[in-house]
Amino acid sequence: MRQNSFELREIKYYTMKRSLLILAASAAFSLQLSAKGGVEGDSIKPTFRAPAKNNWFVGAGVGASVFMGDNDFQTPGGILKNTTPLLHVQIGKWLTPSIGVRWQMGGATYKGWDPASVNPLIPAPVVQKMTYLDGHIDVLWSVLGDQTLRKWNYTILAGVGGNYNLGKPEVSSPLIMRHMYMVYKVGAIVSYNINDGLSAFAEAQGSMLPDQYDGYFQSGKYFYDGATSLSVGLNYKFSGTYRGFKTGLSNDQISEQNNRINELYAAQKELEKAKANLEKDNVALKQSLVAAQNKPAERVEVPIWIEGSKVILEGVVKFATNKSKFLPGEEAKIAEAAAELKKQKDLVIEIGGYANGSYGTKSYNMSLSNRRAKYVAAQLSEKYNVPAEQIQIVPYGINKNPMTWDGKNKVVVFYLKKK
Repeated sequence: MRQNSFELREIKYYTMKRSLLILAASAAFSLQLSAKGGVEGDSIKPTFRAPAKNNWFVGAGVGASVFMGDNDFQTPGGILKNTTPLLHVQIGKWLTPSIGVRWQMGGATYKGWDPASVNPLIPAPVVQKMTYLDGHIDVLWSVLGDQTLRKWNYTILAGVGGNYNLGKPEVSSPLIMRHMYMVYKVGAIVSYNINDGLSAFAEAQGSMLPDQYDGYFQSGKYFYDGATSLSVGLNYKFSGTYRGFKTGLSNDQISEQNNRINELYAAQKELEKAKANLEKDNVALKQSLVAAQNKPAERVEVPIWIEGSKVILEGVVKFATNKSKFLPGEEAKIAEAAAELKKQKDLVIEIGGYANGSYGTKSYNMSLSNRRAKYVAAQLSEKYNVPAEQIQIVPYGINKNPMTWDGKNKVVVFYLKKK
């Protein structure tokens, strides 16, 4: 009958073990999805990125644990009489701001109580002392996210591993076997960041062990044993490239940025083509300039009625046909005339306006040459502050044109003379 009861408990234990494994896997998958923002939301929510070498940590803690087997609640003086010391070390990594994993290794001694009525081979009650080593892998969930952003942090954990019972009761018994048992863990951690790398923590942890952990024969109603522990300690997070996580871009944003880069690259290619064309045009312009510089200067005739005058050859300002505004690039010649006047303040500049006579009547061309001279005079006065008393306007029309070829007489010529 006792053997059948034990087999039934074995079946119940392994059934619950499979259920817990399925539950733990489902919880880990759900937590991973929540950390990523969900499968459907991953493309629109930002992800968090950090180099693989970032956010590793190591730690150690000390505390106390209480073993809770079927009969330990009958311990004389209460179950807290079974309190024993605890030591553990750990190493882990935060994979996202909320999800991490760690491997924890610990051990010490569990104390229990074995009444005589339970163990038929030992006629007297036994105070059990079981030395053990415990190693497990835990999934960590930081409730508040990235632990580098605040002083206080709160973490929930669930894990699975192995517990090796060295089987050393105070009174020797073959019923407590040296054996490796599967162990399941749940717990909570409260931590405080002392600085960027160092944090202090307090951890509460619960463990579930098979019923035969503290002896082959059991008479209790539960098909598992348990243990609870409380510890305090320190964790150190390695710096890596930086501690914590940086907000990255969603997949849609990355795709958008890639498209933008491609557009900019195409635009750069177009600019390079335009630059090449401009360089060709620049070479052509330089060749034209050299040809113009090698061309003999056009002769400007000085009207004989201007006695003692000096012609400023650079002052020949050119105009388009039937226009009273000079051609682009001609303003430099006006600036040169103004500079000459500032050097020789005792001179007067006569602005002589001309027309080529190929179009219009004689009176029309006289009016056109007058408008040209006035326009240049206004530029000297308004832009270069040449006093009005140093400027004289003389329209010549088609009379006494200065250029030897009539078609080029669409000009204004500057003449300098004494006041």
